[in-house]
Amino acid sequence: MRKFFQVMLGAALLSTAVLAQTNEETTAANHPFTQLTDAYQVKAFANLTALSGGGSVIDLTNAGTVGGNDVTDYICANVYTFDQAQELISCCFCPLSPNALASLNVENDLVATPISLTPGIPSGVTVGLVATADYGPGTCNAAEPGFLVPGLRAWGTTVHIAGGSPYLTETEFSQVGLGFSEYYKMTSFCGFIQQDGTGYGICNSCAPAILGAAKQ
Repeated sequence: MRKFFQVMLGAALLSTAVLAQTNEETTAANHPFTQLTDAYQVKAFANLTALSGGGSVIDLTNAGTVGGNDVTDYICANVYTFDQAQELISCCFCPLSPNALASLNVENDLVATPISLTPGIPSGVTVGLVATADYGPGTCNAAEPGFLVPGLRAWGTTVHIAGGSPYLTETEFSQVGLGFSEYYKMTSFCGFIQQDGTGYGICNSCAPAILGAAKQ
């Protein structure tokens, strides 16, 4: 009897382990954060008040990985801006059809008063971009984004100071892994901004063009 019980217990444990593994694999396969190396991208922008008119810009394109030749199949570039105190000060979105070009001015569109949730322009910010599916042609919501999608590409210019003189550099956004806690923080805080920010914290939508960095 004892041997029979041990065999049955072993079989039950094995079944539980297999079931747990299967559920884990199924969850991983269906989890929106798996196998998408370019769905979350970040870049820091420094010395935001160093140049008159603002020299920090973000240029975006949809590489067409989603949608291809369907010009009505947009992806959403959800934009989240954090100040140096790690506070989310603005959020918004940019709908991008395949191969479309769009841009944001960091100072004017993301952090300027009355756009920012906090007063004044910070000296530097971190901008996170999350690429998701739209809810309809060009319909997006940074507080409740759709499933993550590939194909977003982004570049940004930032101001550096050497020898007392400001100069600009342009680099791609860095593609990083998106954890659930970071995703939840950005989207839930954005939802708070939408509901309780009394109009503050909603950044401007993208302009349909690429912004160049003029030599200062």
